Amino acid sequence: MTGRRLNIVVTVGMGPWPFDRLMHGVAPLCDAHDIFVQSGTSTIVLACEVRDFVPFDELQRRMHAADIIITHAGNSVRLAQRMDKLPLAMAREKRFGEMGNDHQVAYLRHEEALGRVAAAWTPEAVSALVANRAEWGLPDSVERPDPAGGAAMLVSAWKNILANPFSRQRDPLSAYLWEELNQSAGPHVHIGAEEDVRPLMSVLPKLQIHVQGSPSAPLAPSCTSVSAGFDLDGEAMRAIGRSLPSQGALILSGKRRRSEEAMMRLGLTGFRVQRRDYAWRTAFVTARADGSGAGRS
Repeated sequence: MTGRRLNIVVTVGMGPWPFDRLMHGVAPLCDAHDIFVQSGTSTIVLACEVRDFVPFDELQRRMHAADIIITHAGNSVRLAQRMDKLPLAMAREKRFGEMGNDHQVAYLRHEEALGRVAAAWTPEAVSALVANRAEWGLPDSVERPDPAGGAAMLVSAWKNILANPFSRQRDPLSAYLWEELNQSAGPHVHIGAEEDVRPLMSVLPKLQIHVQGSPSAPLAPSCTSVSAGFDLDGEAMRAIGRSLPSQGALILSGKRRRSEEAMMRLGLTGFRVQRRDYAWRTAFVTARADGSGAGRS
């Protein structure tokens, strides 16, 4: 596809590792489009506007205005998606010295399978995806939002953040559970230690939180949501799936390295992943019982 010059924003994140493969993938696009590149520690010279690091608010503004966002398979993927944009993403890989592990590879495969990214697995694929953007669902132009509407959305988002009593505390589990459950009337079951959810009990009494130490114990009658760690096995997840109503929430948390394994099990037990997030080296997944009957007797 040919056409007008596109406004393209490229970001590689804030990590210490260079991402030269993505820079090589972007290089052929510089003559044909207006491109801004946040390059990180890469020393590759590009014929377009390049800065190593930029303030987060500036990057957000540039991403909002962009026709296409090209990014590493990190948190900026989710940021682009929350702007209602389909990001073009390439995963950093350990074997190329781009990352300390391959969690971006697993994450990109997951998002690609759900149709939430255009995945570039080689540098050459970056320019090919842009050239054939209609086939992959990448826009030829961006519909600019109404400024007043955009401001209202930002105000609403900030009000929600400020309302979270745990947003400024180093308690990522309570903060995440509050975001997911503050509008719920419960009952909610937490599989784990009572101390994990004691702070939440004090601020959300209406949630009717029940704590049980074993995933094999029967859940509280009529529970609408469950929180647990990523160490649940497949049988425990199936049992939860049989107990939750359609659209009931399963919220998992734990160290990041465990998240992909748990995500794979989720896909086998009748749940649809709704949200993933990270905070303080902790991964969170919210999934909804999809009503398909998988995992149910």
